[in-house]
Order: sequence, then C-alpha cells, then structure tokens
Amino acid sequence: MTVEVDDLGVVFDPKVDNNGKVSWSAVRGAVKYKVYKVVGDNKAYGVTTDTTYTFKNVPTTDYSVYVVAFDEDGKYRVGTVKTVKK
Repeated sequence: MTVEVDDLGVVFDPKVDNNGKVSWSAVRGAVKYKVYKVVGDNKAYGVTTDTTYTFKNVPTTDYSVYVVAFDEDGKYRVGTVKTVKK
C-alpha cells in the first residue's frame, strides 16, 4: 500500500507543545514516520509508528519540526516545516 497523496495534508501542520511533543493525524498507508527537529545547522530525528513523538532536550531558541511519512515500500512524503518560536 502506498501513502495516499490526498492524505498528506494532515502531515503538513504538526502540533508541537512546550515539552517537545509533536503530534499529527495519521496518513493512510504510512507504516512509520520520521520526525525531524532542526536548530540552526543541527538536525536530529526520531522514528515512530505512532502519530506522536517527544523530543528530549527541547531547544530554548527557535527551532523547526517536520514529519516524513513512509509506506511499506519505502516511498515517502515530506510535510511542510513548522517553526516553533521561543
């Protein structure tokens, strides 16, 4: 099963709380998600099969978050970037 293009809009607006928890709606066909945190030139990510992920070491400065959905064949779609202002 592939990630449905019509479902990708739900990934485009992840929600991020003050404790570094990122959440989004499920994407039909996705079997895993990579959740990226970008601070300046530094990038970190975590992998989950759930629709939430909590980063450790929440930055004290502005940072960006985005989610990438993967299907079982390794095909992927990238959501747009969410900037967190501190």
